[in-house]
Amino acid sequence: DGKVVGICNRISFVDEHGPIRAVCLRLNATPGSACGWHLWIDGSDGNGTIASGELPAADLTQWHTLSMSFGGDGRVSGLVDGAVVGEGPVGTAVVGMVGLVSGYHEAEFDEFAMA
Repeated sequence: DGKVVGICNRISFVDEHGPIRAVCLRLNATPGSACGWHLWIDGSDGNGTIASGELPAADLTQWHTLSMSFGGDGRVSGLVDGAVVGEGPVGTAVVGMVGLVSGYHEAEFDEFAMA
């Protein structure tokens, strides 16, 4: 039974019955295994993983800082606790809303900010 938390940026479309168009950074953890991270884009110009990996020492019962940094060169960097975990191109995802991600479980967010 895994847990998922994350952030999304440049959300340009939301449908309660389908995927959103956005760039997202997500952490997912299953008890007894490493915590995975997934930087992905879901949108009309392409869907899929930008980058992904594992954070062996991450514990989703502890507080973590998630952030994304968008460069003028059309790229995004995903950061966990201040360290870049992955980066890649975002295509045409250049504007939109921001949001929080959670699975169907308890999740807490604190000090949410956008700059």
